[in-house]
Amino acid sequence: MKRSGLLDDPETARKLEAARDLIASGKEIAPDRACELFSMLLEVQGLPAGSSRTVNLIPTRENPKAINGQTCSGGRFTSVQLVAPNLSGSDEEASRLSSVLTKAHERNRGA
Repeated sequence: MKRSGLLDDPETARKLEAARDLIASGKEIAPDRACELFSMLLEVQGLPAGSSRTVNLIPTRENPKAINGQTCSGGRFTSVQLVAPNLSGSDEEASRLSSVLTKAHERNRGA
């Protein structure tokens, strides 16, 4: 992570170090706090502050082998992944996975 330049901002580095220390402490992390940490990691990756979900093409949009989506809200984390031959990396594929993620998260939260 240091070589990525993500830690060049002192505030970001401070937040990540605090999160690392909390996780390393072995103490229980409240569910809502865990979602806050997830959101912070999304922000470090360039998503807007307060983001609670992400969908990524793995390893790249140009050569996708999988589409992965994660979300965390209400103290619940949900992750879904599609691995399939012949993925195109299209916005439509990412949008469909995003819809599946929404439905899976609703079920995870008991909605």
